[in-house]
Amino acid sequence: DPEILYFLSEGECEVLVSDENSEEHRVDILTKGAMFGEIAIISNCKRTATVKCLNYCSCATLTKQDVKDMAKKFPEIMSKLKARRTQYRDVWKEFLRKLILSVDYFKNLKPNTVEELIYLLKEEYIEGSKVIFKSGEQLGKIRFVTQGEIHLSIRLDNGKEIIVDKLRQGCVFGTYSILEPAPIMFQIKAYVPTIIQVLDFESL
Repeated sequence: DPEILYFLSEGECEVLVSDENSEEHRVDILTKGAMFGEIAIISNCKRTATVKCLNYCSCATLTKQDVKDMAKKFPEIMSKLKARRTQYRDVWKEFLRKLILSVDYFKNLKPNTVEELIYLLKEEYIEGSKVIFKSGEQLGKIRFVTQGEIHLSIRLDNGKEIIVDKLRQGCVFGTYSILEPAPIMFQIKAYVPTIIQVLDFESL
């Protein structure tokens, strides 16, 4: 449950994180007294890791509302949780960091700002052969391809469609649409089932 913060009171758990190729990696072993689940609470995002019990475990919990109520009385709680978040260096997070820093005007951002952008990304699944944007539409958001393949194409006067670019894992599109909004001159289509990470202009 992304609305719950957990405290391990007994037992051991392993923490698993999937990389950009959907392969799981064990990144930590949690023991008695460990806390987990705080990222989804403070960043309003989906769970970023899988936690599995290695033996009998028991946990104490706080709801998201509990954390908010505590933060009103003790504001330093949120800053400490965010500081803890920066300590995570798993393979998926580092992959997302590289994607963000591949954007020209993000390269000189402070580490804390990049950290915030990582957790503002929203994942979207796109079915194969689906047209994402038509010529003449505006993008309005930055999108990073993490799995699959996207084709950019134009249609000639004779009706023939020409593919002008293919975007695969690690590619980005829409980087300048948030700076100078303008209609695109090509069609953007998922060639195969594709997963993208979306950074909304309103989040910046």
